[in-house]
Amino acid sequence: MIADLTKEDDAQRLINDTIKEYGQLDILVNNAGAGAASSIKDDTVMEKFDSIIKLDLRSVVHLTHLSIPYLVKSKGTIINTSSIVGMSPV
Repeated sequence: MIADLTKEDDAQRLINDTIKEYGQLDILVNNAGAGAASSIKDDTVMEKFDSIIKLDLRSVVHLTHLSIPYLVKSKGTIINTSSIVGMSPV
């Protein structure tokens, strides 16, 4: 399935289509992410920041929220991944 996780409708469609296809949800893997190099002096720094937060953080919370009823029912699990860049900046 293809989805833009920064769009709420796409995230909801992803969950709905998964349930429709498989009848349940056993695992949620939050693995989407992006980054951008920028200077604090850059005029677009806040746009870049908002874009990254929307994908790297908000989408994780949103998909987890949408998945919880199905994961509770199936006694499923959530796997969150992150980047090494969090510990060793570029």
